[in-house]
Amino acid sequence: DRIIVDAPCTALGTIAKNPEVKYSRDPDDINRLSDLSIKIMSSCHPYLKPGGRMMFYTCTISPEENGQAVRNFIELMNGKYCIATHRGAGMELEIMPYYLDSEGGYVCMLEKIG
Repeated sequence: DRIIVDAPCTALGTIAKNPEVKYSRDPDDINRLSDLSIKIMSSCHPYLKPGGRMMFYTCTISPEENGQAVRNFIELMNGKYCIATHRGAGMELEIMPYYLDSEGGYVCMLEKIG
């Protein structure tokens, strides 16, 4: 019915708490981790029943690792997934550190169609 994917990421949303993150990352990490996230979501696909939901979460503020990875996964799955909605709004949230005086991150609820 439900799967949570706490995806490996560059952790760029945690720089305020972990400033060393910005020095320990390679520019290729963003693409590599985005690709890995898509592979993880794809691996979860057989275990989620139609109508089930998959929550995708990262602690980064990188669009490539967040919304773009989700959209690439949806495209790869040929319409078998969509971003879930609640009361007409897409269940996708980008959290910037200055919003809530917190760390940055991203969460999106995907729904398996069928």
